Amino acid sequence: MIPTRLVLRHFLCYRDPVEVDFTGLQLACLSGENGAGKSALLDAMTWALWEKARASNQHLVSLGELETRVEFSFRLDGREYRVVRAYTSSGKKGSLLELHVRTEDGWYPLASSGKHTVQAEIDRLLGISYSTFVNSVFLLQGRADEFTRQTPAKRKEILAELLELDRYERYREVAREEAKRLHDERTRSEQMLAALREQAAQAPALRDQVTRLENALDAQRAQLAQLREQLKLRQERLYRLQLEVERYRERSARHAELVRECAKRHEEKDRLEQRLATQQAILQRAPEIERRAQELDAVQRELDELGRIAAERQRIQQELLQRERDLESKRRERAVRKQALETRIKETEQALAQRPELQARLVQIDEELARLATLRERQAELDNQKVQREARRGELRALANQLRQQMKELQEQLQQLSAIDAVCPVCLRPLTPEERARQEAQVRERGAQLRSTFDASRNEDLQLAKELEEIQQRRRELDAELRREGDLQAEGGKIRGDLEKLARQERELAQLRRELEQLSRSEEFDPEYRSLADEVQKLRQQLTALVFDPERREALERRRRELEPVRQELLQLRDARTAVQHLAERLSELEREIATLETERVSLEAELAAWSPPERELETVHSELEQLKQREQSEEELIERLQSQLGALRQRLTDAEAAQDEAERVSRELDRLAREIAVLETLDRAFGKHGIQTMVFENVLPDLAEAANEILDRLPGNTLRIDFVTQRDKTSGDGAIETLDILISDEFGQRPYELYSGGEAFRINFALRVALSLLLVERAGRRLETLVIDEGFGTQDAKGREGLIQALQSVQDRFALILVITHLEDLKEQFPQRIEVYKTSGGSQVTVIR
Repeated sequence: MIPTRLVLRHFLCYRDPVEVDFTGLQLACLSGENGAGKSALLDAMTWALWEKARASNQHLVSLGELETRVEFSFRLDGREYRVVRAYTSSGKKGSLLELHVRTEDGWYPLASSGKHTVQAEIDRLLGISYSTFVNSVFLLQGRADEFTRQTPAKRKEILAELLELDRYERYREVAREEAKRLHDERTRSEQMLAALREQAAQAPALRDQVTRLENALDAQRAQLAQLREQLKLRQERLYRLQLEVERYRERSARHAELVRECAKRHEEKDRLEQRLATQQAILQRAPEIERRAQELDAVQRELDELGRIAAERQRIQQELLQRERDLESKRRERAVRKQALETRIKETEQALAQRPELQARLVQIDEELARLATLRERQAELDNQKVQREARRGELRALANQLRQQMKELQEQLQQLSAIDAVCPVCLRPLTPEERARQEAQVRERGAQLRSTFDASRNEDLQLAKELEEIQQRRRELDAELRREGDLQAEGGKIRGDLEKLARQERELAQLRRELEQLSRSEEFDPEYRSLADEVQKLRQQLTALVFDPERREALERRRRELEPVRQELLQLRDARTAVQHLAERLSELEREIATLETERVSLEAELAAWSPPERELETVHSELEQLKQREQSEEELIERLQSQLGALRQRLTDAEAAQDEAERVSRELDRLAREIAVLETLDRAFGKHGIQTMVFENVLPDLAEAANEILDRLPGNTLRIDFVTQRDKTSGDGAIETLDILISDEFGQRPYELYSGGEAFRINFALRVALSLLLVERAGRRLETLVIDEGFGTQDAKGREGLIQALQSVQDRFALILVITHLEDLKEQFPQRIEVYKTSGGSQVTVIR
């Protein structure tokens, strides 16, 4: 895991949003004063990943705030991930947790179905718990000896997690479950084998039953074949009789059909003869019908001409009426236009008379607005003074808060100095009484200076509050007077608009007077009016020229109605001329058809009279056939039952023979299961704590000790050595117990860890923790790739600190990022890459120097 970006808001001392960009850093120093917020950045990382830090959730929220939020981005296995965690303490308390992965299209959520699901996905990605994390790659402030002070069992648990030995427990569980499954399968196979052997023993008896049943079935099939032969002969005789009866019925039906057809033809002949007589009567009236049809055509032509004249007269009358209406509308329009012009001229003259009064009022408004403009400038000056004083008050409040915090810190320092075992807050060395008295005097003097500055700022704040109240009062007075400004501007704008409108009306007045003079002239000078009058005269002349006789038209209409039936008579005459020939031909054809049908009818009557149908014999054969079919069905049912019994016996015989083969196969399968169960039981023992896991520990611990001692050897003046013991004798002297003890020795021999000085203890812890990190990278294959060391360098002298830096530089190629946290000025200068943390009035801030 390689950190790439950290964003905090309202987290501990980071009140305002702060972003830390880790890209490009490899061996860097995180520096700042005590309490500036260096360790808070590490708390933000572990809280984002595991919701664990040095304090509980509610204490991580900045003072005075209700919620906190951390975004932590890191690279892992070539991909970049982002964890977002937030916590709120207001209303309904709760927390937010999100996990994203960067894609080509931006951040994509990996899990979103609940906080526990997202946390499980984060744990799966990292493959390491918070406890193991702070025992391997994070040397947190005050917890550098976390691994060293753990119990042997806890140390083994941490190493097991680092080396992923839990997978052997999973393998062991899988082997146990598989062995249990195979045991159950073997039990089922043994039960099956007993049943199969019992079934195979029935085969000889079943073979005898099959033979007897096959003989009975053959005899029954022979009897059925004889019965079917008899049935076939009866069916053939029945078929011949049915054909003879069917032929007799067909001839009888044909005779009846001939009788009906003859009667039908005679009826059609009578109808045709009647129609022929009717059509011949119509042909005799042909000259009279044709003469009346000619008269009807002449009458219709004369009526059409009179209709054309009437339509033309109607068209001219309508057009004449429209032109007369247009002429009258023209006269009315001129009158209305003249009256409208006279009204507009009068209204315009009345409006122009008000112009002097409006101009005088506009002068008054402009003078009042000029006076108010000076008041507006005074208002802006008051606003500027208010902003300046409020800004100064803000600075004073921020200064007061800072002074309170500093005085609180001085009070805490006095309490620490008054303690019996007080130590230097920088180098952690115990203080002498003289040094404690001197530092207490310095702290009290600094406190008095801060109190004096605090009182002066408070007095200045009170004076500024009084001045702001006076400015506010003058501001309200100006606001009351300036409220009229908008009304005056609106009134002035309206008056200017009215004056511009009057100027336009004055220009229009001359035009209106000229237009009125033109309308007052005589109508004969209007060309449009003269054109309408000429058209009216011309249409009247055309109407007089068209002569129309209504009485003649009425007489022609009466005669046309009298002659109208002749149209139908003409159609009947044409149809009669066509139908007479057709009817004569059809009558001749009917006479021939009647003669043919009569001849066939007489022949069939003679044939039917000489025929005797075999219907009685047909009934007898049909009855015998039904009896034979019933016997056949009974025989088939018997054979079907015998076949069913034979099939069941054959199936049982087949199953018994197959059971013998299956029993042999199950026996071989039981042998295979026994071998596999033996293998799985061996794996169960091998994957246990006393198997492969113990071997891994025995192989890894020498490498861990060697790596730690190699780091110690890089430190100047080092005489310390580290070793591990995995077994020790029981107190009873009966055998040994599993353990993981850390043995530390120097030139004076082995001593307990607690008896070494703070500087020596830090060297031991530093070497072990770096060795654990290297082990994590090289043995477990888990690429955390980050090492963080929080404080502890104050226990070393200048030469020791230089040795620690050299040790870090020697292993920096093993890590993507090594971050050292310190407040020592001479130490941070040895790092070209730095993350500097500093306090401001708005909370701590961060600057990254690459």
